[in-house]
Amino acid sequence: MFGERLKAARKMAGLSLPQLASKLGDISKQSLSNYENGKRKPDSKILIRLAKELCVKPDFFVKDNTILLQKFEYRKKAKLGVKEKEMIEEKSKDQLERYLELENLLGIKSSFVNPLKDFQLREIENAEAAAKHLRDEWGIGLNPIKNLIETLEDKEIKLIQIEAKKEFDGLAGFSGEIPLIVVNKNILDIVRKRMTVAHELGHLLLKMPKNISEREKENICFRFAGAFLIPKEVMIEELGKKRNRITMNELVHLKNEYGISILGLVRRAKDLKIINEAMYTNFFMKVRKTGWEKFEQGAYSGDERPIRRKNLAFRAISEEILSISKAASLLNKTVADLQGEMQVLL
Repeated sequence: MFGERLKAARKMAGLSLPQLASKLGDISKQSLSNYENGKRKPDSKILIRLAKELCVKPDFFVKDNTILLQKFEYRKKAKLGVKEKEMIEEKSKDQLERYLELENLLGIKSSFVNPLKDFQLREIENAEAAAKHLRDEWGIGLNPIKNLIETLEDKEIKLIQIEAKKEFDGLAGFSGEIPLIVVNKNILDIVRKRMTVAHELGHLLLKMPKNISEREKENICFRFAGAFLIPKEVMIEELGKKRNRITMNELVHLKNEYGISILGLVRRAKDLKIINEAMYTNFFMKVRKTGWEKFEQGAYSGDERPIRRKNLAFRAISEEILSISKAASLLNKTVADLQGEMQVLL
């Protein structure tokens, strides 16, 4: 158990065995390897040093390693090395482990049901119908989704944010029957984060046709994400069935209302044949030439942060199930930071 947990903590810190040995100074790579392989166990002093260097609490090393991640796929364009992928996965497992421990302490048992498990996805256009079916099943209809992350948390999907390099946007998968979406905390653009989460929701819920390429999978998930954020019916009602020109004012209005970027809206208009391929191509040529997508007009005012786990921790503290120090540990925060966020009313 200790060896597995030490390896997980090391990968979570993004360190190789030689790098960790170099940081520790007087503990060799071979000794660390022996610890990880279960051939030797460190004494208490070394254990405390390892915990400090790897930024975990000493009790991290004695917990069961129960989290297994399944079906995790990285986008092809995400140029991540093996070490970076290991760090992302170990951070995800650590956060999910804390999340489930908190639910267990509160006696919460969730049972996720995928509304799209029987949906037949034969071609990319079916992604539109899949998104509409999901909206209907979840009672969203044609309304804007003001807080996408909170909506998914309400549907028993675990949403986790982790610190990672800019090359990583997000990924989705399962741990047993538990659905999980992981998103890069460093994505500060809210509409980009919403598209990332909606895209990963497609990977999580859609049953892909067999023998299709990774590029085709990505295109299907992008189509699903756009349709889930702003339905076809809304696009046609707002823009019409056919357009020769579209003003920026119209697109900014839709961005501010539905939380989807100008670029995403133009792609939606092309996919729905509201504009033709030539208009779409000319638009992106203009974008590349001017570089204005970095300073896109419009300002969506929504807030996209996971809140459920923190709210569960506040509940556990108020019901005296958890001490503030234990709750802070499960949230990976300092006690002082957590106390600063708490507002006790009664």
